[in-house]
Amino acid sequence: MKESNYFSHDYNARSDRKMIRLQTQHGMEGVGIYWCIIEMLFEEAGYLERDYDSIAFELRNEYARIKSVIEDFELFSFDDDRFWSESCLERLKKRMELSETVRQNVNKRWDKYKGNTPVIRSNESGNTIKERKGKENKEKETKYHFDDFWNLYDKKRGKHKCESKFNRLSETDKKNIFDHVPGYKLETPDLKYRKNPETYLNSRLWEDDTPQKKVDRNEGRPTTPVWEWTPQERAKYGVTYSDFEKTEEEMQDERS
Repeated sequence: MKESNYFSHDYNARSDRKMIRLQTQHGMEGVGIYWCIIEMLFEEAGYLERDYDSIAFELRNEYARIKSVIEDFELFSFDDDRFWSESCLERLKKRMELSETVRQNVNKRWDKYKGNTPVIRSNESGNTIKERKGKENKEKETKYHFDDFWNLYDKKRGKHKCESKFNRLSETDKKNIFDHVPGYKLETPDLKYRKNPETYLNSRLWEDDTPQKKVDRNEGRPTTPVWEWTPQERAKYGVTYSDFEKTEEEMQDERS
């Protein structure tokens, strides 16, 4: 069954008392954060680590607000290491049960078809074998495999989607990725600031030059955009998450 990139939710969820409390304290921004986190949970099979720094960076928001949305309104359950949504797990369970039911029904129809048309089944089997061999040969021809990319990139989130996207790339793109990733990792040694692998593939980041830090002789500040700075550089010059939304001109005015 084809993977679905959507999930169902109750159309009156905004009227739930927990959601009303969330909106009262954080406004519609809090509601938006909640649904973004729900999307992330569906992408990660229902569970996320309690790494609020990474979530805050990905959603371009404040650590304290992310923590509050997750912990203060009984919208999520959590233990020492991770958190989840009970309703999200229930919907994922129903999806898996539906997938299994569809698979069983397809097998039943195929068994019935096989019994009624043995000759056609034989021909079909031959075609299937040829197609499978063709796919296997095609896979053997590539020099660049997803597992190698996954281990090289070393930020393991959303593997299933990434594998599908990676395998559809051309050999040239794959080669360029393997050439680009080592330099990109040097620029983002902290995983919190390294793009998720799916984002890396979607944005075709390997087509950009790996940025080399240039230093302003007058101030010693890197001249690259602040979101490309290392955590040490951000701490040294007092850059916070809120600064990500400012232009370079605005930050220059503040320094003057």
